[in-house]
Amino acid sequence: MPRPTALLPLLAAMLVAAGTIPAVAQIPVTIQFQESAGRPIAVRAGVFYRSIPIVPDDPAGHMFQNRGTDSWFYCNGEVVVYVPPGNVTIRAGRGFEYQACDTTVTVTGPTQVVMTLRRFIDMSSLGFYSGDTHVHLSHPPIIYTLGAPHLR
Repeated sequence: MPRPTALLPLLAAMLVAAGTIPAVAQIPVTIQFQESAGRPIAVRAGVFYRSIPIVPDDPAGHMFQNRGTDSWFYCNGEVVVYVPPGNVTIRAGRGFEYQACDTTVTVTGPTQVVMTLRRFIDMSSLGFYSGDTHVHLSHPPIIYTLGAPHLR
């Protein structure tokens, strides 16, 4: 069975052939996610060019779900994506305790974006801990090594 990363060039070629992504040079966009204090933070993010989901530079290192305009992947604080020139929308969230972020940047050359997620309630300080054991997503088996040091 082919590895998911081996299929990416084929997928990109199909999107170019279909006219959904222009056949132009791809520009790197480095996205950093942080909490209010400036420390890196793991998030669930989506990156879109003309409503088309953009796969991370290293999809094997990220859990991802391809659901069209509702696609997302998990990131441990920084990710690189390659996009054509133009407007790119970035969405990020981190559960119910953080306010989600949504921004659009115009990419004309290598770009760095810093997104800050603001925590509006600290449920663990109130004695509440949440979790989810039922998750639908596509990922390679190696991804089970994700860290979650804040879990209790």
